[in-house]
Amino acid sequence: MTKFYFYLFLFIYNISLLYLIYTTPITPHEAYTLYNGTDLVGFLIRLSSDGINFWTLRTPFYLFGILNIYLYYQLSKEYFSKQNDIYLSTSFFLILPGIITSIVLANIAVVIISLVLIFLLSYKRGYLLIQILMMILILIIHKSSIIFFISIFIYSIFEKKSFLMSISFIFLTLSILMGGLEIGGKPSGHFIEIFGLYSAVFSPLVFIFFFYSMYRILIRESKDILWYLSFSSLVFSLILSIRQKIEITDFAPYVLISIALMLNIYLNSLRVRIYEHQKGYKLGFIFVVSTLIISSVTIILHQNIFNILNDNRKHFAYSVYKPYWLSTQLKEQNIFCYDTNSIKQESQFLYYGLKRCHQN
Repeated sequence: MTKFYFYLFLFIYNISLLYLIYTTPITPHEAYTLYNGTDLVGFLIRLSSDGINFWTLRTPFYLFGILNIYLYYQLSKEYFSKQNDIYLSTSFFLILPGIITSIVLANIAVVIISLVLIFLLSYKRGYLLIQILMMILILIIHKSSIIFFISIFIYSIFEKKSFLMSISFIFLTLSILMGGLEIGGKPSGHFIEIFGLYSAVFSPLVFIFFFYSMYRILIRESKDILWYLSFSSLVFSLILSIRQKIEITDFAPYVLISIALMLNIYLNSLRVRIYEHQKGYKLGFIFVVSTLIISSVTIILHQNIFNILNDNRKHFAYSVYKPYWLSTQLKEQNIFCYDTNSIKQESQFLYYGLKRCHQN
């Protein structure tokens, strides 16, 4: 990817993000967090919300997303020597469905991605104080920070990083004492479900190749801190999913950032072959990227797709648009209350000015 196409991509990408932010009504999670959230996401939503426009409460998360563009560009420099590869790695990362939704909707994932990227860059460039500061922030902000500290601790053991081992062990102990990630349950059907969730945040074919890349690095390639972080988080989520339902936002921030490793595996495999034998690799890459673009465009144009469906109740955004449209219709009839059994949906209606008709 050349510099011109990269900047053209960034322009179109940001226009698409802003379009989603401005046109997507408040989600059940956002509405519930606005009125009941006690974590950082709740604080940022209330700080930026004007109570009128649902896009204002997403402003802080969009700004974190813009920061992540710069941070991932800098991280890509650590893995690629060619400038065009750096552009390609950054672009590939940004069009992942999980990254798009993390920027557009108010959630903790985009914040954690920023902190983890700063930590990784600081580690690779030897900024010790910034590393410790990022560890402190991750510990305080992310309820599932134990995943991060376990991964870093495992890396420091295998790579014999004694100082990092001591620091990560201290933070791991603190994260255990603070709780956060619940571990328990009994064998159930969530193991297959977690693959579906990862397929959604990566897109199906990208996740298959990502999984292969992580496995190939395990058995054949050199391993660094980024691989340990993502691979440990991925394996940990798969193991936990055997016995309990997994919140994908607990693990995705640590897994998605390794897209550069996946791309590095592909480019190395491509370039060690003579030109005549590269055709199959290039066609496969084009096919995978095409499906990724389709997944991303589907998210960007989801409202248009929702409008043309005969039965939009089956659309993934039905829970977002139903309260918005229903509240508009009710207020046109001078009705300013609505009863629902869903706490999150009740928060949506409250945001649109409709209180519960029958108070408990």
